[in-house]
Amino acid sequence: MPPKPMTPEEKAEHDAAIAQVKEISTGVATALVDEKLGAAKTSFEAELKKKTEALEQTNSELKAKVEELETKYKGVALVVPDGSRIEVPGRKFSLGRALWYKLSDKSHCPSECELEKKVLDETEKKAIAEGSLNPGITKVMNTQAGTLGSFLMPEQFINELIDELKDRFLLAELGVQFMEGLTGAPVRIPTKTSGTTAYMLSENEAPTASELALGQELMVPHTMGVLSKISNRLSLLALPSVERLLRKDIIENMQLKMMQQAFRGKGVNSEVLGLTNQAGGLNTVNCGTGGNGGAIDMAKLHAFISSVEQDLALKDSACFIFNTRTIDVIRQLKDQENRYFFRPDAWDAAKPTILGHRFFTTNQIPNNLTVGATPNCTEIYFGVFSEMIVGIWRNMAIRILDQASDSAGNNAALNDQLWFLSFMDFDMCLKHDKSFAISTDCSS
Repeated sequence: MPPKPMTPEEKAEHDAAIAQVKEISTGVATALVDEKLGAAKTSFEAELKKKTEALEQTNSELKAKVEELETKYKGVALVVPDGSRIEVPGRKFSLGRALWYKLSDKSHCPSECELEKKVLDETEKKAIAEGSLNPGITKVMNTQAGTLGSFLMPEQFINELIDELKDRFLLAELGVQFMEGLTGAPVRIPTKTSGTTAYMLSENEAPTASELALGQELMVPHTMGVLSKISNRLSLLALPSVERLLRKDIIENMQLKMMQQAFRGKGVNSEVLGLTNQAGGLNTVNCGTGGNGGAIDMAKLHAFISSVEQDLALKDSACFIFNTRTIDVIRQLKDQENRYFFRPDAWDAAKPTILGHRFFTTNQIPNNLTVGATPNCTEIYFGVFSEMIVGIWRNMAIRILDQASDSAGNNAALNDQLWFLSFMDFDMCLKHDKSFAISTDCSS
């Protein structure tokens, strides 16, 4: 059977009993909390009060600062970094409105923030121009700032050297004859300058007497040297090996100096007498007129070949040597129908030729010579270079010294250094001057 409903008097009595129980429970709980927390509650309330007072003090100071700024900019003209003036009579610069603008969609600035927008935008432009603000940089740990990250990054050293760009050593490729191991000086090489003469004779006619004409070429040693110094510490610690790098560099530079002397040595002040300064017998091709320089063209290129050919000296091994700028000019030569004479795509890349003869390029031939009134001239060589002889008494050999001194008072041992020293004695001559043709006035 369902319970009998309470009468109003019973329900009132029941609710009063429940309220009494809740009151008693609350009182008991409060008493227990007070008993357990006690001093802790008192301490917490004191700390809370202290922090609340500090916060109120800070708020008061901030409010005073805002009032100060608002008073300062009230009814004045602001000058922004672009030099313009913002007239704000009766208008306060509001930090609140400035914050509203910065937090809003800047493409739809609230009309109430126009003053703040102008001041903040112009100030930002000035800071960016002065370099004190970079809007693209966020201050985070990165690989740039030492204390903010880069100290954690290890360095890596690649054990390979990027070498400098250098000319090729061409003498061997040109077929130059090397005479090594010479021991006497001067070295005399006999030459035949002319031979006997044959005649057609009548019956009982005697031939005219003729004799060989002989001459000689002379070579005397000219000394070339290189000295380089390094510390013993560098020799010990350097990667890659500094000794290996120095040896390679010394050999390459001495080879290039030998080539430069063979081509252009002046024959004075310890220099070799090079190809361009041989007296008298060389064929010459003039690119210019009136003592000035002139441009190279097809007729002049043919002149190099024909001049050697007419002296009976032309051989298949004859070749041209140009400065690197000159060959670029030659590549652009065109005929009367505006067609290129030389098509680089038709050349054999390994053995390029001009008019049937190989050519080589080098920057040991200068391109800054002045001929008469013409600046930036260069030289061109054509010939049978197997007719050139390079005599060598002492070949390049590198010595490493740790006991040495020089005239300046430097001492390898006292300075804890290694001295790399190399000398070479050599000279050059030509078997037949007529085997060569040169130009010294080609405008490059």
